[in-house]
Amino acid sequence: MSSMIGKSTGIALLMAAALLAALFAMGVFSATGVGADVVADDATTDANEGPTVELSDYSPGATGVTMTVTFQVTADVDNDVVTTFTVEGGDGEFDFPTIAGGNAGDALPAELSITQDGVAYPQAQVDVDATAIDAETITIKVTSEASDPPVAGEVQIEAGQDIVITIGGMTNPSTAGDYMVKVHDGGTAEVEATVTIPNATGMLSSKVPGAAVQITLNAFAGTEGIQPNEDITVDFGTTGFDLPATIADNGIDITSTADDANLATTGFRGSPTNVVVSGSKITMTIPNVNAAGEDQTKAVTGAYAIKIKQSARVSNPASAGSKTIKISENAPLPDGTDPKEATVSINRVISLSKTSGTRGTMTTATLKGFSNGTATLRLNGEKLGEATITDNIGMMDIDTTSSKFMPNMDNKITAQDGSGNQEDVSATFNISPKVVLDPEETSVSKMVTLKLSDWPTGNAITEVKIGATDATPATTDSTDTDGKAEFMVQVPSGVNRGTQTVKVTGTDTDPADPDVSAPSASASLKIGVLSLTAQPAMVVPGQQITIQGSGFVAGDRFNNVSVGGNDVTLSPAVEASSAGDIVITINVPSPSSGAGIGDGEKAISVETMMPGGSGRVAEGSIMIPEASISLSPETSRRGTTVDVTGSGFPSGDLVQIQYENNNNFVTVAAGSADASGAVSISFVVPSYARIGSEHEVMAQSVGVYAGVTAEATHETPGAMIELSADQIASGQNITITGMNFPAFATVAVMEIGDVDVRPVPAPATSIDGDFESTVLVPQLELGNQTVSVRVSQTTITTFLEISEMAAPSAPAEVFADLIASERLSRVWYLDAANQEWTFYDPAPEFADFNDLTSVSSGDVVTIIVSEGDTMMFQGRTLYPGTNLVPLR
Repeated sequence: MSSMIGKSTGIALLMAAALLAALFAMGVFSATGVGADVVADDATTDANEGPTVELSDYSPGATGVTMTVTFQVTADVDNDVVTTFTVEGGDGEFDFPTIAGGNAGDALPAELSITQDGVAYPQAQVDVDATAIDAETITIKVTSEASDPPVAGEVQIEAGQDIVITIGGMTNPSTAGDYMVKVHDGGTAEVEATVTIPNATGMLSSKVPGAAVQITLNAFAGTEGIQPNEDITVDFGTTGFDLPATIADNGIDITSTADDANLATTGFRGSPTNVVVSGSKITMTIPNVNAAGEDQTKAVTGAYAIKIKQSARVSNPASAGSKTIKISENAPLPDGTDPKEATVSINRVISLSKTSGTRGTMTTATLKGFSNGTATLRLNGEKLGEATITDNIGMMDIDTTSSKFMPNMDNKITAQDGSGNQEDVSATFNISPKVVLDPEETSVSKMVTLKLSDWPTGNAITEVKIGATDATPATTDSTDTDGKAEFMVQVPSGVNRGTQTVKVTGTDTDPADPDVSAPSASASLKIGVLSLTAQPAMVVPGQQITIQGSGFVAGDRFNNVSVGGNDVTLSPAVEASSAGDIVITINVPSPSSGAGIGDGEKAISVETMMPGGSGRVAEGSIMIPEASISLSPETSRRGTTVDVTGSGFPSGDLVQIQYENNNNFVTVAAGSADASGAVSISFVVPSYARIGSEHEVMAQSVGVYAGVTAEATHETPGAMIELSADQIASGQNITITGMNFPAFATVAVMEIGDVDVRPVPAPATSIDGDFESTVLVPQLELGNQTVSVRVSQTTITTFLEISEMAAPSAPAEVFADLIASERLSRVWYLDAANQEWTFYDPAPEFADFNDLTSVSSGDVVTIIVSEGDTMMFQGRTLYPGTNLVPLR
C-alpha cells in the first residue's frame, strides 16, 4: 500500500536532502551523525511518493501481522556513520510487538529484519534502540560499513537502493479505516504512507475467470457480537460468480478469533447449518458449538472468517476486474458499516495449450475474462492476430513456424480487447532446439547428416548419442549466428537395430545456474532394417512371389526367408550383388494344419548369415486376402444346380464344397483353385436340405495347404401352392400345383372352402416335393374361399375368389391373339363328365367341322402352338407344341 505526500513536503524533502549532503561533505556531521533523508522506494519516481507499506493481513484487529516498509535514502552514507530509522505505526492504532533492545552484534529479534536490495545487514551493523521501543514506534540504528576497511558481507547505505524493514507479530487496528505510517531517519523530515484497513477482505484460491474456486472472506464483528444460531448472508450481487443450486453444510467453514486464551471454549468453529442458496446469496446459520464440542452461547466479537470451499462448486465470474462481495450479520462495526464489503480481483488470463516445442508446433491461446468483441494478440510486442471474444472467452490457434518466434527466450504473448483492457496474466512460448536427420532410416556404419536449428548462437556440440551408444564425431561444430549447424556422424556398429533416439547436446550456457541446462534436441532414427518389396503384393498361400532388396553389403549371404513367421529355406543360398542387391523367388508358405498362414498383412524378412555378414536385416510385407465365396443363385430348390465362385484359396490346392446337414457338413462337390487362388465349382442342392431354411455352404482347402475356409448361405424356398386361376366359377376345373413339400408323400388334405376336392387316388409329391392336380370347383358361396393343402406336417393355405359363371365365349374371340400370330394350330377340350373331346381349328377349311363352339373361364384346354419362340397367353408362357392351359 502507498500514498502521495504533499507537493510542498516533497520539495522541502529534496531541499533538505541537498543541504544534508552538502553539510556531510563539509564534515559538519561527525561519524555518529545521521544519514541522508528517507524518500520513496523508487528513486525514479516523483519524490512526493512516500514509502511502500504492506501488511500480511489487512483484516481489522488481525494479530500476528507482518508489516513490510520499503524506502530509499537520498544520498550515500559513508563509513561508520550511524543512521537511525524510525517507524511510527498509525498514532498508536497499530500495536507493535514488545521487542527488547540490543546492541550492535546482538542477534536481531525474530520479529525484526532489515535488508538492502535483498541483502540482510550483518548483526554487527545493527542495534535496536531500547529507549525508543513502545507500542507505537520501532527504532533501528544502522552503522554503514562498521569496519574500515569493510570486511566481507558488510553493507554500505546507498541511495537508490531499496531498504526494507520487516516487523512481525503486529496487531492491526480494530476498526476499518485509513491509517498513517511514518518513516524518518532521526531528522525533522518524515514521509508518510496511508494503509487502509477494510471492513472485510477476500481471497480467492484462483483468479482465473470461470475457475472452480475457494473463497475466504475475513470480516470483523462489532461490539454487539454475533450470536450463535444467528444468520450470516454472503451476497455476490452482480459480480457474476456462478453459484450452484445447493451447497452442503460441510462445503463451508466458519471460524472466529477467540477473545480469551481458552480457544476450545470461545468463539465458533466448524461448518454452519441451514446453508441456503437463493439467487446470488448464500445464507447460513452460525454453528452453536465450539472447538471442544460444547454448546456455545457467548456472542462473538472481533475477527471471523468464512471459507467457501472448492467442494461447494462456486466458480469465478467469466469477466475480469474488481468484484465486491457483501457480508451481512447482526454485529455492525462502530462506524455503522453493515453490510461489510470485501473486494476480490479476477484476472484477464492468456493460457497456451503448449508452452514449449520445436518450431512449427501448434498451440492454442485461450483468452479468459476479456470484454466481448475482438481482442488483439501480440507476440513480443508485434501483432500476431485477432480472436473473437464471446461470453468473455476467446481462442486462437498459433503456428510457431513464424520467424517472429525467437529461439532461446520466452516469447511473450499478450492481448488487449476492444475496450483497451490488457491481460493480467500473460503467456510465454519457448522454441526448443531442433535436430533433423537425413536420412531418417539407415543401417549401421552409414553416415547420417544432423541439421540443427534454433540453438544458442556459437554453441559448441559436446555429445551425440544414438540410443545408448556414443556417436560424437572427432571434430564437432558450433552453431552460427542464426543458431544453425550441420554435420555428419557415423552410425556405430554396436547400435541396436530398430528405432533409436538420436540425442544432440550442446555446451551449458550458464554452468553457475543449476536451473539452466545445456541445450539439447532429439530425433528418431530407424536403424538396421532395410526395406523389401514383393511382387505381386497381394498373394495366396502357395503362390510364387519375387522378393527384391537393396542396401546390403556385397557378398552378404541369405539361406532363408521368413514369411509371416514361417521360414522358407533357400537352396542354394542367395548372395547379395556387388551393389548390395538381392532377388529371391519363393512360394508363399503356409502350415498344413490349423488355420494355415491366415489372412491379412504378413511380414517378410531376410537376415544376413553370420559370421562374416554385415548383420543387416531387411523387412517388408505382403497381403494375403481373406478367402471368400459367393453362390448363384443364393436361393433355389432341392435338386437345382448352384455355382460357387471364390478367391483367396491356396494356389492350386484342392477345395471341397460342403453343405450343412443338421449342424454337420457333407461334401457335395470339389475342385481345384487356380494359380491365383480362385475357384469355380458347381453343386446340386441335396435332397436332405430342409425346405424353407437357410443352409451354410463351406468351401475348404484340403490339399497341401489345408485349413483355408470360406462360407456363404444358401436358402431353400418354403412350400407353396399355385392356382391356375385367381377367380373361377363353381363347377369349373382348376389346377392346383404344389412345390417344395416333403418328398414322396401323399397329399393328406386338399380343400376348397370346407370341401375335400382330392382326386382318387390322391396325388403324391415327387423327389423334389412337387405335385399337380386338376380338380372340380365345388358349389360354394360367391366371394373368397380358402384353398388348403397339407402334405405330411406341412400345411399351406391360399385364397380363391368364387364368381358367377361367365357367359361362354366363342373360341375365335378367346384365342384371337393366337390366331393373329398364325401360330395357333388347334385347341382341344375334354368334357370330364362325359369323357368327350371337342376341338377348334382356326384354319378356314375346318370351319364346318369345329365342334368346340364355346369356352368358359376355368375350362382346361390343350393348346397346340406351331414351331417358333415362346409366346404369352393370358399371363402364361406357351411353348411350341402342346400346352395344357386353364382359361381365365
